[in-house]
This record gives sequence, structure tokens and C-alpha cells, in this order.
Amino acid sequence: MWEFSVALYMIKVWPESLLLAAAYGLSESASMAIFGPLIGHWVDNLSYIQVLKIWLLSQNLSFIIAGSAVIAILIHPEFMSTNRVPFFAFIVIINISGAIGVLSTLAGTILVEREWVVVISKSQPPGILTNMNSLIRRIDLSCKLFAPVISGFIISFVSLMASAFALALWNILSVHLQYRLLISVYNGIPGLREADQKRASRFSVREVDEKFKSLWERKSLIFSDENDHESISRGTIIKRLLKISYISAWRLYIEQDIVLPGLALALLYFTVLSFGTLMTAYLEWEGISAYVIGTGRGFNAIVGISATFLYPILQSRISTLITGLWSIWSQCICLLLCVASVFVKDKLVSAYMLMGGVVSSRLGLWMFDLSDRVAEPDRCIVGGVQNSLQSILDLMTYIMGIVISNPQSKTKNKKVCNKNDESAIVGSRRRTKTTFFFNSACKSVCGPLFSQMGCQNRMWEFSVGLYMINVWPDSLLLTAAYGIVESSSTALLGPLIGQCVDKFTYVQVLKIWLFSQNLSFMLAGGSVIAVLTNPDLISVNRVAFTALVLLINFSGAIGVLSTLAGTILIEREWVVVISEGQPPRILTNMNANIRRIDLTCKLLAPVASGFIVSFISLTSSAVALVLWNTLSVFLQYLLLMSVYNGIPKLEEVSQRRAHKRESSIFPGPDQPETSSNRAIISRFLINNPYISAWGLYVKQDFVVLPGLALALLYFTVLSFGTLMTVALEWEGIEAYIIGTMRGISAAVGILATFVYPIMEFRISTLRTGLWSIWSQWTCLLPCVASVFVKEKRLVSAYLLMGGVALSRLGLWMFDLSVIQQMQDHVAESDRCVVGGVQNSLQSMLDLMTYVMGLLISNPQDFWKLTMLSFVVVTLAAALYSLHIYRVRKHLLHLDKLFSFIQRAPTLS
Repeated sequence: MWEFSVALYMIKVWPESLLLAAAYGLSESASMAIFGPLIGHWVDNLSYIQVLKIWLLSQNLSFIIAGSAVIAILIHPEFMSTNRVPFFAFIVIINISGAIGVLSTLAGTILVEREWVVVISKSQPPGILTNMNSLIRRIDLSCKLFAPVISGFIISFVSLMASAFALALWNILSVHLQYRLLISVYNGIPGLREADQKRASRFSVREVDEKFKSLWERKSLIFSDENDHESISRGTIIKRLLKISYISAWRLYIEQDIVLPGLALALLYFTVLSFGTLMTAYLEWEGISAYVIGTGRGFNAIVGISATFLYPILQSRISTLITGLWSIWSQCICLLLCVASVFVKDKLVSAYMLMGGVVSSRLGLWMFDLSDRVAEPDRCIVGGVQNSLQSILDLMTYIMGIVISNPQSKTKNKKVCNKNDESAIVGSRRRTKTTFFFNSACKSVCGPLFSQMGCQNRMWEFSVGLYMINVWPDSLLLTAAYGIVESSSTALLGPLIGQCVDKFTYVQVLKIWLFSQNLSFMLAGGSVIAVLTNPDLISVNRVAFTALVLLINFSGAIGVLSTLAGTILIEREWVVVISEGQPPRILTNMNANIRRIDLTCKLLAPVASGFIVSFISLTSSAVALVLWNTLSVFLQYLLLMSVYNGIPKLEEVSQRRAHKRESSIFPGPDQPETSSNRAIISRFLINNPYISAWGLYVKQDFVVLPGLALALLYFTVLSFGTLMTVALEWEGIEAYIIGTMRGISAAVGILATFVYPIMEFRISTLRTGLWSIWSQWTCLLPCVASVFVKEKRLVSAYLLMGGVALSRLGLWMFDLSVIQQMQDHVAESDRCVVGGVQNSLQSMLDLMTYVMGLLISNPQDFWKLTMLSFVVVTLAAALYSLHIYRVRKHLLHLDKLFSFIQRAPTLS
């Protein structure tokens, strides 16, 4: 988190220059370059426990000091111009503290990655070490995924100072947890204690040898004659120089067979083509929002994580050497996109090309990084020298950043002239107007962002399947039962929720939504903790067990209904109100942005939950859920109320809705009264909120077929929902792998939110929906293929997960297309009601999925549900194609197709 944020702090303190960012990078890299070998020697000379204590204490303390210094500078920005002495003192503290923190991290990296991993995998097959290296790099890259995205959202939607507070607070709270976890690993693996004892005995022998050698050298000097005295003293000086820790470490490194690969790896650090401080500061200067940079860095980490899965496969097939060769050249090819960005004049396109090239190149980089073998006594020292060498090249990058500190120098072919200045002024005016509404949309979903991302709906949605299968293994019954309760509640009460949102004021909806959502998930989480901590309840006290399971089901259903109210309010109402009177593209971009934030929550929450479940415990994830719901409710309310108060149009519409409600409660005196039975029955049917809501939905002729097609996509197990999660868990797939794949699935969905506005602008909303739903159908073909390779469980599982992840591109583009059609063609007074019915229809189809899960509850028969889901997706695509044909009177431009076919022989 510090690595990502420090560049934003520095560019904020001194805009229009990369100097402070480069100076920080310079001090950090210089400290690593100078002290790296000494850190390796230090780790080699101390016991494991001593290294652990010093590492964790110095690392956390230094980042606390650095974070506090950043807060001081941000609170007093006038120091730079009025009082230079404290300003530069704080900058120096930030640089020194950051450098100490990085050196401490290096000590931990050497201890765990270079020493513990090799000790643990000793006497095991070679593949164990490869897999452990990949797993450690996977965890490291997952941290690189979470931290920048979280930090970027805090900076974009709260403040830069809040991220510094979060950094300092996290380091204060986490140090004890880190120490306890690492000590538990040390105590739980006897091989580590044995290796530590060997190291201690080696130290004592080394000390005796050194004392004996120094005594012998003194005696030889006393009894030597005068002629030999000069040569002996010269030899002694050389020996003493060679014994200096720094020189001996480099000498040891040069003697290793891995010098050339190590040098090649180090050269990859002499680059700005990474999401480091310089590139981050440059993108910030270009006007790219912090949360976009953080999300890009998250994608960067996801590609790196995929490299950790691919590396063991390639290494087993074509050896370590050839894997390294292929990986480094694939990195080179991917970086050609960054070179192309230099020649693109559009700043936004150039920035996205730069980020895209860097992200794709991580596949080759991290595969190239994953390999080396060093003798046991030399591992820590060689690791320290390798990191030092990498830091020397990294240091040269920051020196170049200081020499070329103007961000404009990043692209040398961009020339400024008067015409460009004028167009820039006009463009900036347009962007300012657009940015206001864009940021309004971002802020309007900031509360749901923290709600979803913080273990509420999305984390609960992922974890509940794992809770249920843990309570009752070998059956999908409890999981399917929960899904039925949740889906049936939305199916039955969805229209009523829409009408409630339509009748109440915005503030009333906010209060009821947030209170009921957080309280229900707290109750559900508490019940889960009770069940997990008392596993014998199912056999000893059936009544208590059943009561807790019922409480989990009903609390989860209430939480989902509350979330539905918030979704209708934000996505169906506020977004349309904010974008009224603006160009159509504003609504498109706001819809895409909201879906992007929602899918980012889907990315972060399951991966975080998967890692908590895999590496701590299932109960810990339930405790985290309860704690977050307790703490976050006030923050969500404050954020959403600040949006409501900050946009006058929302308050105007809310007052208009309240006035309409009062007029409906007190009808005028001229309304006729009839008392016949038929009139009473018809009035009852018309005034019944449930029936009237469905009647209103059916009357929306333009959106009925698209809405039904979208709802059919919910009648599927081909998503990372509870049934598929449990089936994969039953197949033996680890929870963190399921969580990571679910994160990748969300990342593909996020990509859809970038592609959708472009396609909608080029080929219209209707045709974008057509292309997207059929692309989803195509991507699901690997899931069908997985049914026919079920003998190979692992291959079948990865085919299934891969097909589902790819299909999210089409799914979320289709979802956005249908939502926008509803926003465009449904009247203002009907939006909330139609939205509630649409969600109810989707939940009915989702309910049918869980009914099928009850009927086919054996995990071995999951393939039947897979095939049924694919047939339903085909039906949905056919229905939407029928809608397109009704509206446009054709599906494809056959005349253009035929003319292209006729021209094809001529072109060839």
C-alpha cells in the first residue's frame, strides 16, 4: 500500500514535477543497493526468531513514522512556501523511514523466500519447491492486487490524508497478527527448528575459527623476519578486505552459476514500465484518477498471479531454462504496446495503452522471476546481493527520473503549439462538465462500494456456500435451501420493494436500507460463528441447530432484500436523475462506472474471503463479516448523505416524490365511488401493489423481451455462485483458488465496463446487446466441453472456471445494455417499480436454479446442471434476437455481408 501511495503523496506535495517521487525512489533503491548484501549477512548470522522480531518491529514502526510525516505535510501544505525547514525535515523523515521499512521487508523476504521455503521442501520431490515458489509469488501478487485498488479507492472517494491514516493504523494493528502467524509456522514445522539449531552451531564454530586464525596471524607476524614482514602484512590486508562482509558477499555471488540470469533479472528493474512511483506519478499528472491507476495495478497483479499458475506447468514440460527464455521474450513483445503509446497524440488513449502494455508484460516478467538454486550456506547472502543488484538498476531509474523530472518528457514526440493549447482549453471545459457528473456517479455509489467490498453482500454471497458445505459435507442440500430462501424472498417481495422505494423519500430509503442490511448480516454472521464453533449441535441438539440454520437463512434473505432496495435507489433512480439534461453518453458512462465498482467489489471480496478461509479459518471469515458490518454502517450513511446534500437535483426530486405520495393518500372529492361487487374486485386487483407492479411491467412493451432474456441468464449454475462454489470445493479445489478465479471473473467483467461504452457509441445499445449475449454463449462452450472430460477432475474444473470467467465479458455488457434500454424507455414514475419487478423476475429464475440443486443435490451430477444452464442461455440469446428482429426488422446486414463475400476473391 505504501509503495503505491507514496508517489501520489509526493506528486500532491509538489505538482508538475516528478522530483520528490524520484528522490524518494532514489533513497529507497540506494539503501537497498548499499545495504542489501549486509542484510543478507545479517539474516545469515542471526537465528530465525531474532530475524522475525527485528524485521516486524522495524518494518511496522518505520511505516508508522513515514505515514505520520505524510499526514503532517498534508495538514500543513503551506510549509513548502512559508517554512522550508520543517517541510524538508518531514521529507527527509519520509525518505529515511521508507528506506528502513523496505530494508526490513527485504530481511523478511530473504528469510521466507530464500531460506524457509528451501528448508520446508528439503527431501521432497522437485515439484514441491516449484509449487511453493509459485504459491509465495501468488500470495505476494495478491497483496499487490488488493492494496493498490483499496488505496486508490480511498484516495479517490475519501481523501489522500485518509489513506495515510489507514496506512499508519494498519501497521499499528497488524504487527501482532503477523508475528503470531509466522511463529505458528515456525513452531508447526520441525524442519525449521532443526535448521535454526544447525545455524546456531555453525555460528559458534565460525567464531572459534576466527579467533584461532587471528591468534595464528599475530604469532606469524611476531616470528617473521624483516624481509617477509612487508609481504605478510600486504597479504593480511588483502585477506581482511576479502573478509569484509560487503566484499565477501559480492565475491560469493559472482562465484555462483546463476550470475547471468541474475543480471538479466536485475536489468528488468531499470525501467519505468511498471506501476512504480514514477509511472504512478506520471499517470496522476496525465489526469488518470487514483482508483483507475489502482485498478490497473490490480489487473497487473492478476496477470502476475496467472503467471504463478502457468509457471509450474511450463517448468515441468520444457524445463526451467527454456521457460525463462520464452517468458523474457514474451515480456519484450508485450511491451511493444508501451512503445506505440509514445506515438499516440490522445493523452487518455496513450495512458491506457501504456497501462495495458505493462499489465500484459507481467505474465512474462513473473514467470522469468520464478527460479534459482543456491547452496544452503549461501542462500541468504546471495539473496541479499541479488536484491542489492536489482536495487542498483532500480536506482538508475530514479536517477533518470531526477534528470528528466518533467512529466512531459515521458513522451518526447509531443509538441505544444497554439492550436493545441486552444483545443486543450475547449477540451478541458467539456471534460470539466462531464467530470462533474462522472464524479457524481462515483460518489453516489461510494457507500455501496464500502458495503459490498467490505464483506457484506459480495463476501457473504461467496462465503455462505463454504459455511453450509462445512456444516453438512457431501451434500448440497443446505446450500440449495439457503439459495431457495434468498431467491424466493426476492422473487416474492421484489415488486413490493420497488414500490416501497418509489413511495418513500430518498433519506427514508437510505436509513431503512443501511440499518436493515447491516443488522441482518451481523445476525447471519453471528449464527454462522455459533454453528461453526459447536459442530456437534447437528447430532446433539437438533432444535438449536435447526434454529440457527433458519436464522442464517432469514437474516441473509433480509440482507439481500435491503441490498435490492439500495440497488434500485442508486442504479435505477439516482443515476437517471443525475444524468437528466446531459448528453446520452453521460448515462452510458455512469452505468458502466457503477457496474465497474460493483464488479471490483466482486473481485476483492471473494479473493479476500478465500485467503482468510484457506490461511486462517472459516470461523475467522465470519468474525470479519460481523466486525465490518458493525463498523461500516455509519461511514456508509455519511458518504451517501453527503452525495444527497451535494446534488440539489436529488433533493428536488425527493420532495416531488413526497408531494405525489401525499396527493395519492388524500384523493380529491370529485372521485366517483362505486359499490358493486365487480367494481370492488377490480379496484382490489388494480390497487393490489403486487399485481399492479407486474401489470405495469408487462405494459412496458419495449423492455419485456430484453428483461426476460436477462432474467433467463439467472437460471444457471454457470457463475461463481453458491452451487458452483460448493461443487468446486467438493472436487478438491482450494478455497483461495476459487476466490482467485472468482476475482479473475470479476476482472473480466470490469473489462466489459470499459468495452461497453465504446461498442454502444459505435453500434448502438440494441446491437451491443445482441453481440454481447452471443459472445457469452460462445465463451460457455468450454463449460460444455468440461462435461466430457470429467474423468480428469482438475482439467474439467479449470475448463469450467475458465469458460465461466470468459463469459462474464458478454454477460455484463448485455446487463448494461438491458439496463440502459430500461432507463431510456421507462417513464420516471415507473422506474423503481419496474426495477423491482425485474429483480423479482431474475430471482424467480435464480430460485429455479436452487430448486434444481435440491432435485440434483449430488455433486457428482453437477454436469447435468451445467448442460441445462447452457440450454437456458441459448434460449435467452434467441429471445433477445427475436426482440432485435421486431425492432429493427433484421438481425444482420446481409447486403453488406454478401458484398464483402463477393469482394473477397478480388481482394485475395
